[in-house]
Amino acid sequence: MSTDRANNLLEKAYKEINDNIKFAEAKNGALITLNSAIIALGSGFVFAQGVNLCYRWLFATFAVSLLFPLVLSILSFRAAIGTERRIVKWINEKVKNESNKVENIGTPKLLYFAYIYSQTPTPREYLEAIGGIPSDIPDTSIEYQLASQVVDLSAVAFRKFVLFNVAIKVELLIFVVAMLVAVITLVARLLGG
Repeated sequence: MSTDRANNLLEKAYKEINDNIKFAEAKNGALITLNSAIIALGSGFVFAQGVNLCYRWLFATFAVSLLFPLVLSILSFRAAIGTERRIVKWINEKVKNESNKVENIGTPKLLYFAYIYSQTPTPREYLEAIGGIPSDIPDTSIEYQLASQVVDLSAVAFRKFVLFNVAIKVELLIFVVAMLVAVITLVARLLGG
């Protein structure tokens, strides 16, 4: 691959990954909005006067359980810095484990953030995968700096998508359990008269 094509690929990867980050942030933002609204609505039922105590407890449990996916979505907006707390370290370890599941299928996917994050975790490895750029390129060169940005942003995008995927799975589980409890409660109430 020529140097010009390699530079074009670097620029395209950079733009592609930035678009993926924006998409992941929009998804996490939507989940934050949805959960905040449901928690606020559930809180209204919990503190309402004419509502049965059993239903108050059910709404309270539902609202509190939605805090977990809400917090996961909020954590996706956390800046990547060196000082990590225990929960953030745990999440980062889980994210790293998810990256090990990304398979290298045939042709390298040099524009796909998950492939870049899991298969070329350093700028040098990414530049080698692209080809067309000398391996002894200095760290101060624009190509190396851009490759560095691509690799770093791939990690950010990967973390955002993993946190969203975990949050949405937990969210769906909470909704399924809530629906089952609602149906059981309704049937019990109808049969109880």
